[in-house]
Amino acid sequence: MPMNRSTWVLAPTRPEADVISKELGIPPAIAQILVNRRIVDAGAAQRFLYGTLAELHDPFLMVGMK
Repeated sequence: MPMNRSTWVLAPTRPEADVISKELGIPPAIAQILVNRRIVDAGAAQRFLYGTLAELHDPFLMVGMK
């Protein structure tokens, strides 16, 4: 079975990714993915990547949860 070839289209690099990469010590590609998903500062990236259970929403707030 032949494999389909795909071409990845990447968003242009944004300066926020460089800052996040340097401040958190993460690879630039990971920082760029975060920025592409509108996580544009190091604090928000830190919370997203290394958050705690205490920072999650209460699942019992969902409609129908008992």
